[in-house]
Amino acid sequence: MRRYDTDDGDCLSLEVEHRPDGTRAERRFHRNGAVAVERLTRDDRLQGEVWSTADGLRYAEVSPCDEPYVTKKGKSRVVERWRCVDTDGRGVAEGFVRPGLDGGPVGRWRLLDATGAVRATVKFKPLRVDRSELSAAFVQAMHTWREMPLPAALSGVDGVPWKKLDTWEGDARNVPFLLKGLAVPHGEAFGTALNELWNPILRQNTVSEAAGPAFRYLVALAGAITDAGRLTDLLDFLVRIATREGMLGGAHEIKRLHAGMPANVRNPVKYFHDNGTEGAYHEIYAAIDAATPTWAALSTHDHAGVRRCALHLLMCAAGEPAAQELRDRLTTPDRLARAEILVGLALHDTTPQNRAVLETFLSGDDDMLRFCAALTWVRLQLEPGEPAVRVLIDALAGTLELDGFQQIFLVSGSASAEATMTLALLPEQQAAGYSTSCAPRWTRPIRSARCR
Repeated sequence: MRRYDTDDGDCLSLEVEHRPDGTRAERRFHRNGAVAVERLTRDDRLQGEVWSTADGLRYAEVSPCDEPYVTKKGKSRVVERWRCVDTDGRGVAEGFVRPGLDGGPVGRWRLLDATGAVRATVKFKPLRVDRSELSAAFVQAMHTWREMPLPAALSGVDGVPWKKLDTWEGDARNVPFLLKGLAVPHGEAFGTALNELWNPILRQNTVSEAAGPAFRYLVALAGAITDAGRLTDLLDFLVRIATREGMLGGAHEIKRLHAGMPANVRNPVKYFHDNGTEGAYHEIYAAIDAATPTWAALSTHDHAGVRRCALHLLMCAAGEPAAQELRDRLTTPDRLARAEILVGLALHDTTPQNRAVLETFLSGDDDMLRFCAALTWVRLQLEPGEPAVRVLIDALAGTLELDGFQQIFLVSGSASAEATMTLALLPEQQAAGYSTSCAPRWTRPIRSARCR
């Protein structure tokens, strides 16, 4: 029996072979077609299991374990024995796993020295570690994670009453440990920590109670992480939290509420709740504003992913310094970055400086940049509105070259949908006037209807 992953170019993902001697061989594959794992069983009993990298290097062996594992509470569990090996086949880490290809680690594991003696022990709780992650490097990273001192960026983290804060998966008692994992200089450990943080903090465009203080420490870590790939992933998480996973309208409402909060409000969390917004967003947007110099510095980073996320955070930050940084970046040769900045300026105040740069691009010869400037012009209710409305109507008529628009962050993906929703923001009387003046370009009336 074979199974193919149709979402990944019809790659072979699973193969099951039944041999004449009763052995059942189950194999799973890497995307390049190399065998990731082969598990041999007979009469439902494990005969052996081997894990290999995409390059064909064996990194783990699994064997049956005759004796059950006994927990601290005296419960017996059926387990299998996992052994991490180096390129010479020497055991470097070992421990127990639950039976089956989906069985994760159980209890404390042991790190071994060159003689096979135990040099350290490691436990994985509270993490949900996938079986395929259990390489020697990951086990060592777990040991580093546990033993390394708390980084300066997390100073004071243990003083937060995490157990009293809710996440989408219970209380937040594990958040400090996961935040510390983001500082471990190991890619898989970082990825595990970030994945474990994601769902408790952000789910279905909504943040949990613990997101506020967690975000503050995530921002501090962003200023300390030097690996460009990991920094991009962390910044992307911050952007997703701040924008309700890429919703321009959602970010606008939160930013408006935060900027308009009266100075005499004693309980910002309650103020946000009373205005229909999660209280954690007060602390989130305060942290974004305070870190404007960090986002400004990262917006000129060598890595494109870091630059892009930093620009998104400058869009969320309040004040003229953030807006000035965005306008300064409009000189970049990166067309997508310029388009995103023009869309993101809708999250900033209507100032003469912002109006001037929008006018420049609105009268330019790049259709996509003209369209992005027109969207923001109408959203900011700038006058005269007719030139921008004409551009939006041209987009609906299909006369603009808008290749690449769907790659822009903070848009729905469809240029026609963005144009329609933006035109719907126009007051009814003004929309009726544009319907007349722009009749040669568009034969349908411009309707006024509030957008979500």
